[in-house]
Amino acid sequence: MLGDFHYDDFKEAPNNKLIWPMFLLCNFLLAIVFMNMLIAIMGQTFSDLQAVKTESDLEQKVSLMSDYENLFDMVSYFRGKKYIIHAKPSKTDAFAEEPDLALMIEKNKVELTKYFSSKVGELERHNAQLVRQQNAKIYQVQKTLNNIYAKSNADKHNKA
Repeated sequence: MLGDFHYDDFKEAPNNKLIWPMFLLCNFLLAIVFMNMLIAIMGQTFSDLQAVKTESDLEQKVSLMSDYENLFDMVSYFRGKKYIIHAKPSKTDAFAEEPDLALMIEKNKVELTKYFSSKVGELERHNAQLVRQQNAKIYQVQKTLNNIYAKSNADKHNKA
């Protein structure tokens, strides 16, 4: 591990009792530093891969969707919709007892679609209400600023 060293010169050195402990300490510290560097490099690589994982998963899902987009008329199916909702059943023990989960989901597809459509509609109405409130506040601020500006111009003209 340490390689080829010439130990004979250590015996003739003036501080030969101090050389061996320093030699061993430096080699030990060097091994620790290199090990920490290796751990840091591996940790950085792992965190970089974790950061890209979500994007890669979504990219694969979009790729699958694009492969099967010709199976149904997307223009009529998604007309007026802003979002595509990806829903999947949770993995619980209740579903383990149900042998035909796909049939159960197919039966409830209409109800699920209505439920998600109503929730998306509620969110869109709530967002529209928030936008209207913000626009009203912006209008009030603009009106107040215009009044202040007009008043300051009038004060300037009166002083002149």
